[in-house]
Amino acid sequence: PAEASKTDFIAGRIVTAIETHRGDRPFFFWASFIDPHQPFAPPAPFCDWHDDVIFPEPASVGEMPADKPSHYPPQARPEVARAQWLNLRRMYQGKVSHVDDRIGRILAALEERRLAANTIVVLLSDHGVLLGEYGIPSGGAKLCDPCSRVPMIWCGPGIARRGVSHGLASVVDLMPTLLDLAGVDAPPGVQGLSLRPALEGRACAVRDELLVEGGRAAEYGVRPCLSKTLLTDHHKLTLYVTPDEGELYDLHDDPHELSNLYARPEAGSLRQTLVERLARTLVHAQDPLPARV
Repeated sequence: PAEASKTDFIAGRIVTAIETHRGDRPFFFWASFIDPHQPFAPPAPFCDWHDDVIFPEPASVGEMPADKPSHYPPQARPEVARAQWLNLRRMYQGKVSHVDDRIGRILAALEERRLAANTIVVLLSDHGVLLGEYGIPSGGAKLCDPCSRVPMIWCGPGIARRGVSHGLASVVDLMPTLLDLAGVDAPPGVQGLSLRPALEGRACAVRDELLVEGGRAAEYGVRPCLSKTLLTDHHKLTLYVTPDEGELYDLHDDPHELSNLYARPEAGSLRQTLVERLARTLVHAQDPLPARV
């Protein structure tokens, strides 16, 4: 039953904290929901909510492009990936609906305590998941778009009531943005940027590039795949620790990252430009030394 799940336990603890909180004091609550996560087995009734939904098939389902790096996990046969994908998506969406419903309870608790109008609420995730893309039945931890793009939803005083921003943003921007909204200066050396201008509708974006870092020393028992990625509004470059392997995509013409330009001679000048830009971004992102006092 849903009442026995981690999701209900976490939501219940947050609701209790809100109900017992002294309303005259500032607070910060972090509800770290584990779901939606494998195994994709949502409790009743959420396991049945999407049985009749035919979700749009990903453009890359069942297809592993030949120019993907060698450390991508093994793919299923295309017909297997397609057969598994729809059920995986339904079960995954069931877990999303479960979490969404329990977040509703948290928001309702804020309303009941009359705290909602003066509380900033942020919904975000640490990573996405593959659900049949590239023929991979399920998994995460890759820097492809389904895994690296995550939700980031803000609401609260001063934040535009409705709207979607297509500007680049990162999870590292969370802390400096919250501090800015609370009237507190961010400490020296923080890599993140305040998203406040975009949240208040005063700017479309605060970034023109993102540094994305990922990989593990050895993943899936294959080759090391430590990596650094530079993401702009037009291109995506990923360099791996393994020699002669990388990924480069024109996101305008190839949003699903199916055509890797990294090793193509005609993309040599673009690759060099982005490699140099990534190097400067890495230098800028180095941790500062402690200030001498």
